[in-house]
Amino acid sequence: MNLAWFGSHLCYPVIRRAIDDGHSIRAIFPTLASTQLIFPMSIRDVCSEFQAPIFLHKPTAGDIERLIETDVELLVSIGYQHKIPIDPRIHAINIHPTMLPKFRGPSPLEAVVKAEGKHFGVTIHKLSGQIDAGDILCQRQLGALPTDDVETLMARFNLGAMALLSECLKRFPDYWANATPQSGEATVTSSLKTPQILDFHSSVGPWLKRYRMCVPGGAIVQIDEKNARILFASAWEEAHELAAGTLIYSNGQSTVVTLNDGFLLLRLASY
Repeated sequence: MNLAWFGSHLCYPVIRRAIDDGHSIRAIFPTLASTQLIFPMSIRDVCSEFQAPIFLHKPTAGDIERLIETDVELLVSIGYQHKIPIDPRIHAINIHPTMLPKFRGPSPLEAVVKAEGKHFGVTIHKLSGQIDAGDILCQRQLGALPTDDVETLMARFNLGAMALLSECLKRFPDYWANATPQSGEATVTSSLKTPQILDFHSSVGPWLKRYRMCVPGGAIVQIDEKNARILFASAWEEAHELAAGTLIYSNGQSTVVTLNDGFLLLRLASY
């Protein structure tokens, strides 16, 4: 099939699997975050392989019209932040990292972390006028650990989505014709600010959960009144009588700071 890809470079493995299965990419609408990386190699590789144009603006009805005119058969959205115009002449699907209707909206993986792995999975559904509410072509539950963070969940999701999309596209007319409405109680996530500034006035468990809910590189702490980006964090419970946020030491590689009921080991980069 001829596909148009709307989405993040973080989900490139899913599109790569579709390409390896024999499908072609005719156009790319990358996310804002992907363009800020000055076109990651994954996007440039696809452009070079298929001579596919890149569109940096929000998609319009005119864009969809031109895709139809260039024989695009399917719009594939995965991790895309803009609403895609619906046109009955072309099929359009979204690939979502939860068992819809749970955790619709812009922050599903953060919600999975908060829920300690519940409702994690892959759902392929039709695009509709309401975000993440279209009829389901197929879905598959994925395993998650209470200690997973957004980055490890993204890796698990990519693996699951690669397999499920491959299966879906092999019998796409059947899956499309037999799509079913979403059932059960829907929950909706909201946008989270990035970066997140994490305060030291917290216990070890809640602090680590907040950190795991941050996108990679999206957690900030303040050391000596200066912001620093967290590259790595680990913590342990240990009784002490120091105020939370006390800097124990920083040796140029590691930084140790107190939490309410323990200590926090950080690797930091300037922000």
